Amino acid sequence: MDRFRIADRRPAEPPLFPLDDLDPNRSGGHLCVQACADDPRVAVHAIRDLARIGTGVVSVRWSERGFGRTSSTSTAQVTPRAMVGVKDGTANLEAEDPAALDTHLWVQPDDGAAWMANGQYLVSRRIRMHVASWDRTPLGEQEQVIGRTKPVGALLGQVAGGPGGSWAREAREAREAREAREAREAREARGALPACPPGLSDGDWWGSTLFT
Repeated sequence: MDRFRIADRRPAEPPLFPLDDLDPNRSGGHLCVQACADDPRVAVHAIRDLARIGTGVVSVRWSERGFGRTSSTSTAQVTPRAMVGVKDGTANLEAEDPAALDTHLWVQPDDGAAWMANGQYLVSRRIRMHVASWDRTPLGEQEQVIGRTKPVGALLGQVAGGPGGSWAREAREAREAREAREAREAREARGALPACPPGLSDGDWWGSTLFT
């Protein structure tokens, strides 16, 4: 970033989590590109085309293929299921709540980086999931580990005795015990925190808030 004289505007590195085991060769980078399409082949070819155009100027540091919708972002969408079969993202922000988006999503002018105002940060983590052993785990134990019922995603504490019910406590204890067991096997292998500047308006160009 020094060649563009913007190194002093680079966002701070995110703090490491207790079980992080990040590979520096598969983390970080200067530019993050996310390609989305109904057909994954379209997204793959879009990235390949960009890499071809940037030959001699930029190179691909690492890439990750995704699939499916991984979260609900409005009240019109149902909560999807994660790879382990449970509903994931129940407490996600929704487009119909602009106050929450301003607080937790959009960068505000007084947050410290003026060029990022109305932009956002994307946190990328590649996490190894031991699905085979999870699939052999009894349903009751799965629900106690997650703390929610598998069919509808309701909190166990809400189902039996309210938020402070015994199921909620047992679920927390079971989850902590399982996390301790799996900590020896599962480690996050890669991470990044790209900064996403605000969108473009008429006559504007991407990165104008950063380079001007």
